Amino acid sequence: MRRLEIPCKKQFVSLPSVPIPTNANKTCDSMFEAVFEPAGLFKAILEALQDLITDVQIECSSEGMAIQSMDSAHVALVQLMLPSTCFVQYRCDRGVALGLNLPSLHKLIKTADNKDTVELSAQEGGDSLIIKLKGKTRRCRWALKLMDIEADRLGIPEMEWHSMITIPAKEFQYVCKSMSLVADTITVTTTSKPNKVEFSGKGDLSDGTIEYVASTVDGDPWGRIEVEILKPLALSFSLRYLSFMTKATSLSNFTVIKMHKETPLCVEYSIRRPLGDDDAQSYGFVRYYLAPKIEG
Repeated sequence: MRRLEIPCKKQFVSLPSVPIPTNANKTCDSMFEAVFEPAGLFKAILEALQDLITDVQIECSSEGMAIQSMDSAHVALVQLMLPSTCFVQYRCDRGVALGLNLPSLHKLIKTADNKDTVELSAQEGGDSLIIKLKGKTRRCRWALKLMDIEADRLGIPEMEWHSMITIPAKEFQYVCKSMSLVADTITVTTTSKPNKVEFSGKGDLSDGTIEYVASTVDGDPWGRIEVEILKPLALSFSLRYLSFMTKATSLSNFTVIKMHKETPLCVEYSIRRPLGDDDAQSYGFVRYYLAPKIEG
């Protein structure tokens, strides 16, 4: 049997507590307000997270809203950053941590139409996140209870990746979906001369490979494959977890896969709208970190 583990060394580094109130049920001395549109994009962002993480702290500061949380098995780490510039209106005078149940938040946001506006606010000393959804004729108001959540804050060190693959997001989704037909584990192998990446899987009855050579597609800037190699690698990962991560496919044109021999895999989606537009607005990013599979 194989099992997933996160190595103790050369991994995420524990950091001291951030300077925010210890009681997540109280916001701070100031009011927090954020207006986001369209609601359809906000729904898609939450959809990309909720299969891996459940109870989370949303850390709000003058720079924007951020989530950093591990899954219950401590195999994967999810990192979301929504900068203040991606909101129609944003105010957070002092740091605040909002403890929330993510699936519950997603259910409430799903009651909005895709073109609606999402308004989030938390009052001083309040015990709920106020959610207002505004459309052309309909107004919804929800109050979601805040939670006391104990969360370890992890430092993610900057590093020089051994291999980095940039692939159309829909193509990476295709790889994970296709490989899931034959195996539970996927091996990602990078080689040079020419630079290429191979995704392979082996099950009891069948096996297969999907290979991409670094290339560009004439007339299609969104179809390129980039494979940057400092050191060739071959690492194996859980297809179940990678498939959860491809829920972020609708957020970005490309998936960026970063690999290092001694650290977790990083899968990154830069959130942009509209897709396929050189001048698309940036809405931040979603990053997933996944420990490689090792023999148990």
